[in-house]
Amino acid sequence: MRMSDDASVPGVAGTRPIAAYRPETVEELATLLRVRDGGTLLPMGGRTRLELGNAPAGSFAVVDLTAAFGGEIHHEAADLTVVVPASATVAE
Repeated sequence: MRMSDDASVPGVAGTRPIAAYRPETVEELATLLRVRDGGTLLPMGGRTRLELGNAPAGSFAVVDLTAAFGGEIHHEAADLTVVVPASATVAE
């Protein structure tokens, strides 16, 4: 699992997180959730609309779910169906 503390980590509602995690698999995400000792973890996917809503009370860390819940977009135009990963944005 990668952890980042650089400027590319976005703020949430104007507040900077104390840490940013990017689990590569669902298993890494589960481990993060088990070992995190009560601190606030804020999930993020496409990094859109992070400015909306209220910032978490107190310090928090963000968890980028794009790798753990990533995947390909499958579109079947003839069936009018699309299967997208949980982290996909509308633009994708």
